[in-house]
Amino acid sequence: MLANEYGTSVSQTEHEGTLFENLVACNLNNLSNILKEPFSLYYDSNDKKNVDFIVQKGFDKIIPIEVERGKKDKKQIKSAINRFGCEYGIIISNTTEFIEKHNDIIFLPLKTFSYM
Repeated sequence: MLANEYGTSVSQTEHEGTLFENLVACNLNNLSNILKEPFSLYYDSNDKKNVDFIVQKGFDKIIPIEVERGKKDKKQIKSAINRFGCEYGIIISNTTEFIEKHNDIIFLPLKTFSYM
């Protein structure tokens, strides 16, 4: 166990999840800065079933992004796709091995995304 900023114990899993989200946030910010047409990056403030990031370019439709450590269900990304009327959402995960698309969800390996 490790200690968080409040001195309470947190597991390695929780730390890894936070690090994964920070890596994705930094990469999204860098991508936005180098593109000719940058995009906006938002936090999903929905109390229940919120995703980690919302990306929007101009007034185009948004893309919800969920960062996962380990196996999780698709409830959060599905909820965001429905709430925002999106064509698709993205799940970035350390357990995904290949870039795949299943119905309206694109799965990206964390390792692949970290090189973008």
